[in-house]
Amino acid sequence: MIRWALVLCAVAAGAGGCGGASNEAPATSRERGASTAKVRENDVPARTRRLSLSTGFKKRARQAGFQVGPTRPVRTACRRVSRSSPIPVVCPPVVPSGRTVQPDVGGLPKDFSEGWLMSFVSRSIGSRRQYPGHWMVVSGTATAVNTLLRPPETEKPKSRAARVGKQKVRLFTLPGHATFRSMIGGHTVVQWRRRDDPAMFIQVSAHGKKVGPNTRSNQRFVLLLAAAIMAAYPGA
Repeated sequence: MIRWALVLCAVAAGAGGCGGASNEAPATSRERGASTAKVRENDVPARTRRLSLSTGFKKRARQAGFQVGPTRPVRTACRRVSRSSPIPVVCPPVVPSGRTVQPDVGGLPKDFSEGWLMSFVSRSIGSRRQYPGHWMVVSGTATAVNTLLRPPETEKPKSRAARVGKQKVRLFTLPGHATFRSMIGGHTVVQWRRRDDPAMFIQVSAHGKKVGPNTRSNQRFVLLLAAAIMAAYPGA
């Protein structure tokens, strides 16, 4: 996984550079600035097909078994979020190969004003029937993302600092649902602050905790997806 993170460093850096402060969400809420009052033009999901990813990045994604460009269910979920939330949408520029099912969207923690989530199932990154390849993209305030990372009666999850390109991120490997009762229980999570609004966070994750031979592939997908979002969306 470390080797893949280093590969992705060059990709994200070549796409325009990154930066930012520590990316672990603080325990208390930070008020969003006025910069998220409207969706920026390059965040509109209708433009996702024209988002710029380098030829080398696309080649590496395909070699790793992932598809470049959002599938129809993913695009539909992105449009639903863009109609409901004032927070800029980042539509996944790469997705697992094969069919993506059960697309779902929602607001965090209660509505779309502080955060949004998109949830998908892709069989190609699953390993067993009970682990069907669940992955998510989330964005919002510290309060919103902490809804998933710090469920009630659960200890604060362990994380470590990492980098994707020049961007500082936090990498979480969460316990399973039996002890971590959250939608992202058992997920490998990458989280970072938005470059255009440091009070906002982006979180991508996939179920990758002790689920068989695809664990390494799921970690690879999460790192690749984070790098793709940073490359395709200048403010992310």
